[in-house]
Amino acid sequence: MNSLDNDFVPLLQDIACVMVVMNLTEVFSFDEELRYDRFIEIITEKLRKNSDVIPLTIQPTIAKTAYSIYFEKENWWIIHGCIKRDINLERKFQWKLDGTIDRIETAKALVKNKDINVIIRFVLACNYCLKTKIKTIWKHMNPEQKFYVFRDYGDGLFIRIWTIWLNSENLLEWSSLVKKCVEKYLLEKDFLNLVWLRYYFNELPQNLSFRCLKILIGSEIVDCNDLRFYIFHLEEYKQKRLLEDHPVIMLKYFMEKPLQGKYVEALDHLRTDLSAKDYRFLLAELRNKSKKDSTYAMLFKETLDRSVKI
Repeated sequence: MNSLDNDFVPLLQDIACVMVVMNLTEVFSFDEELRYDRFIEIITEKLRKNSDVIPLTIQPTIAKTAYSIYFEKENWWIIHGCIKRDINLERKFQWKLDGTIDRIETAKALVKNKDINVIIRFVLACNYCLKTKIKTIWKHMNPEQKFYVFRDYGDGLFIRIWTIWLNSENLLEWSSLVKKCVEKYLLEKDFLNLVWLRYYFNELPQNLSFRCLKILIGSEIVDCNDLRFYIFHLEEYKQKRLLEDHPVIMLKYFMEKPLQGKYVEALDHLRTDLSAKDYRFLLAELRNKSKKDSTYAMLFKETLDRSVKI
């Protein structure tokens, strides 16, 4: 199997759907979580009123894309609970072509936004390892604000790491820190999308970065965007080893866009590593997903065809 590109380009039709959704104000105006069925109903009604511009044949696909983007936005707010929800801040979100939020670029934009409390901006900069901004914001904070950082956020591992760095300016021992971070965050289930590992990843020797990634993938807590980033920085033979050591988990990632187009190729590569039980699990996953999105039906068929040959 060919190596995975870090910048995995989504299909043109998917990009077009994302661009249409970005102009649907309803996606960004809900202030509470909606059930999937209710959300699709609202968006479908909106699309029908614009059938002269948006053909009926593609409206179901756009509605599903809209829900994915809405869910992405809601998930961002859940993860960043320290920031007060504000529709104006959502306009600062940086979106990728695949309809996901570029969390690092969004963090950079928000850290610059002086409408956000300086303490929150500092915490955000620490969690996203924005070294230059950490130093700049800290320098302009008064003693009372620094006190509140320690009082309200001092238990956070990355606040401790970066405040130690600010006070000592010594080089941090990245290898031991990553080990500590992985162990702590696997136990606490508090990952902030693991963006911190992006910062540390290139500081690590290949053998340690590979071990960390195996732990995280084995725990199924890495999202698709982060997975692409980490795999891109591994040698190709280690990319293959990850696939072979965790075939079912890795195939679950390949079920989702934008990796979906590589699912069949990955499945063929892993065919000899999959048991009958693995195939049953994959087919059950795809069957459930097919109920909401017909694109999974094709993946179900491809998987079923291969399962009968084992």
